[in-house]
This record gives sequence, structure tokens and C-alpha cells, in this order.
Amino acid sequence: MTSDMTQKRKPTWNRIGALTLVILVLSVLVGLWMMGHRFFLAPPMAASTPYFYMVVGLLPALITFLIGAWARPTGKRTMLLALPIFGSLIFVFYLVLIGPGFYTNIQCQVASGSKLVRHLDCNCLLETSSGKGQVKCSADQLVTLPVIRLVEEKRGVP
Repeated sequence: MTSDMTQKRKPTWNRIGALTLVILVLSVLVGLWMMGHRFFLAPPMAASTPYFYMVVGLLPALITFLIGAWARPTGKRTMLLALPIFGSLIFVFYLVLIGPGFYTNIQCQVASGSKLVRHLDCNCLLETSSGKGQVKCSADQLVTLPVIRLVEEKRGVP
């Protein structure tokens, strides 16, 4: 009876694969939420923001899979074939959704702020298929974090 209980507790490749895909989907949703709230790395690291979002989307799932594989799961390994296919499709869809929202260059100057939150006046360079465009934007930066939240300023709106 005890060997039957240990077999139930031992992870299987299907469970590890399913858990990895669930974590990947949750990580992608967190990345989409962050992009929807316009979180970017603060200058001078602003050019690395796409890589930051790739890490946010992939790293938790990769860690989950490695921890699961370290536990030496049992069962058929067909999930090892399906996992990269489904994971790649999810990740490519994620990149397609967040890709157009990145600025190629962000230049900011400190406008005002307290010791914890600084308001920054920024110029953001946006490159699209139709060309480059300079956008006036502002940002709030939590001084202890290397992340800023950008807000584009609308031109001609009072």
C-alpha cells in the first residue's frame, strides 16, 4: 500500500508539462498586464526593455520545468515533444501582442519629485513601418526600482 501512495506522489511528465504550460500562460498574462500599464526599464537600460519582457514571459516557465525535471518524473515522455511546440506558439503570440508597443529610444530628464517617486519629462523615439517619430511623454519612476511607467502626452488636447 505504501508503494501505491509513493507512485501517486511521484510527478509524471504530463503533470510537469501541463504545469509548465500553465505557468507560461500566467507569465504571459503578467507581461501583457505590464505592457498595458506601459512599464519600461528606466534609462540608460531602456533599450533592453524587450529582453526584460522576454524574461518575464519565459523565465518562470523555464524554472518550473527545470525543477519538475529535477524531480525525475515518470511516465511517457510525449509531453516533452508537445511542450516546445505549444510553448513556442504561446510565446510567439505574446511577442506579436507586445512588439509594436516598444520605443527604440527613451531620453528623460528629472522634472520634480520626492525621495521615493520622481516625475520625469521624456522624449520617446518610436520606429514603425512608416518611419520614425518623436513622441513627448512623461514618466513616474519609483527611485528604488529600475522601472518607469510611461504616459504619452497628447498633442493639441487641452
